[in-house]
Amino acid sequence: SQAKKTVTDNTTANVTANLIVDKRDITVQAKAVKKTYGTDDPTLTLDKVTSGSLANDDKLGDLGVVLKRSDDQNPNVGTYIISEDKDKSKLNSNYNITVTDADFVIDQAPVELAVKGSTEITYGETPQFDIRDVSGKVTLNTSNLKLSDFEAVGGPTDLTKLDANETGYTIDLTKVGLDKLLAANPNYNSVTDAVSYTHL
Repeated sequence: SQAKKTVTDNTTANVTANLIVDKRDITVQAKAVKKTYGTDDPTLTLDKVTSGSLANDDKLGDLGVVLKRSDDQNPNVGTYIISEDKDKSKLNSNYNITVTDADFVIDQAPVELAVKGSTEITYGETPQFDIRDVSGKVTLNTSNLKLSDFEAVGGPTDLTKLDANETGYTIDLTKVGLDKLLAANPNYNSVTDAVSYTHL
């Protein structure tokens, strides 16, 4: 009979392939913030993921997104936009990152108005009130006020007839006058509805 021979081939084929890791798509929302006029700006941060997801225990702070607000040198009351600062961001290369804008709101500063310092009342002319908040730190612009924006209590209603030597009366800023005062000072909101000066 003929003998059979078994041949074992131990040769292993080496196969080389490129492994491509695609970037992960993610959309994140900037956090809306609010502050009062005259206070420091809050830190701008991301709020949450609105589409896609983070991987490998990454956090929002790991995305490398830097935020800015529009017109960031403007301190005045208003609504501004928080968006990505593309010049300063160093984005995580593992993600395709889209940042959704948010609002940055500066609210009016509440002030309790009071007459501070010297008050000059010249016969026949508009009273020159030095109107400030009670701390004395904020002086309001009163240049738009006219004689008709004031009225006297305990003295002549018509201030043009006010005697320079008369005493014991109070001069009030009218509601119209107060509205004009606040319109000329839009960063402030009065918590009082009257501004008075008593001449003893």
